[in-house]
Amino acid sequence: MIVSDLSFGGARLDWSGLMASHEAVIKRLSKLLESIPTPVFLINKYRQFVYANRAYLGRYSVGDGLSILGARVGELATCPQSTASLSGCGTSAACQLCEFSLSVAKAFNEEAVANNIKISGSISTGPGGWNISPIDFCDERYVACISVE
Repeated sequence: MIVSDLSFGGARLDWSGLMASHEAVIKRLSKLLESIPTPVFLINKYRQFVYANRAYLGRYSVGDGLSILGARVGELATCPQSTASLSGCGTSAACQLCEFSLSVAKAFNEEAVANNIKISGSISTGPGGWNISPIDFCDERYVACISVE
């Protein structure tokens, strides 16, 4: 089930949908994602976290994977725009100009993979930024965000 509002990017998947996505990733992709030594996370079409590898969880001290399930990147990064609207990250006017949001939208639309995208706030990386790429499995499209170190 989808929980939605009228703001830009405001729809969110409910907890049962998030858990189903999370469990599918664990079952099919976790060994691959855990083999990557740098932080990696997957987001769904609502830009919600569905998975983060141990490298991500350790680097950003965000607890376990379930504690960030359903959050959006700007909310974890403490982007000031993520609180500009009641619906959170991706819903303010400024979010429509955000390099990360625009790159994620392109990845969901099968456009060129974005490299070295910067996220400001507490989950920013060094000079490398993030590589953003679409990934399809279980008849769903996700976006993988891989830290470039």
